[in-house]
Amino acid sequence: MMRRVQLVAAVVLAGAVAGACGSSGDTGTNNNPSGPTVNASPADVFNPSTLTVAVGATVTWVFGSVEHNVTFNSSTPGVPTNIGNSHNKNVARTFSTAGTFAYQCTLHAGMTGSITVQ
Repeated sequence: MMRRVQLVAAVVLAGAVAGACGSSGDTGTNNNPSGPTVNASPADVFNPSTLTVAVGATVTWVFGSVEHNVTFNSSTPGVPTNIGNSHNKNVARTFSTAGTFAYQCTLHAGMTGSITVQ
């Protein structure tokens, strides 16, 4: 019985520590996205390829085992920073300015998408 209590306490503590160590802002890794997500698929497409969000929304790109990146093609003020080559993680960007933000994966020809912020 004592061993079970110790195990439960260790699991609860580990969960609390993991939650306290989460990332914030628009450059962190988010392993449990709660807003809109864009999947970078092994078939070299972004899904969805277009997305409309409200000003202030955070969009998370989900990268699987195939390496991709997100390079914004916009000179619109408020364009988020690019996402470098990534795999096996989720990376979020916050859109604080209205506009249309086109992007591409520079590793895979034709892999494009856009975020419209209203």
